[in-house]
Amino acid sequence: MLHFDHKGYLVPDKNIECKFKDFKATFVEMMPHEQRKLLYKGLIKFLQGLMIATNREEILTWINGSFTTKKENPNDIDIVYFLEHSVAQVHEPILFERFSYPETLTAYGVDAYLVKLFPENHLHHLRTQSDKLYWISKFSRTRKNRRGTAFRKGFLEINIRRHEIE
Repeated sequence: MLHFDHKGYLVPDKNIECKFKDFKATFVEMMPHEQRKLLYKGLIKFLQGLMIATNREEILTWINGSFTTKKENPNDIDIVYFLEHSVAQVHEPILFERFSYPETLTAYGVDAYLVKLFPENHLHHLRTQSDKLYWISKFSRTRKNRRGTAFRKGFLEINIRRHEIE
């Protein structure tokens, strides 16, 4: 079960492991607003296309943004997805053409970014670590409000399997 603070943000302020069915139940079925349904359908199309294009049966994702709050009409779904660097390299042209911001925002209502996973013994492993830290810092706080205050919040970590979105 997911928990929210009094402002409607996920707690605790870190990546919160979640099952895809719980994500759908919490943010679509329990908040039956039309905008949420439309964004969810866009997310499903995005994930189906991504899995087909990369020949993956599952993809690790971090999901964030107003969709993962109590906001009735969120603007989009923010997502970071992780692929092994070898998979990303083979599919790089299509990943940047069809499965990265800004194309994904227009096509699916999804603000999507790729993080390449380099193994620990790889020359570019530090890039993976750096990218993860960047997204943790972006996703675990709100933007500053007019008073200059940013609030701590959590975000979702979901290992999405193909059979869950078909």
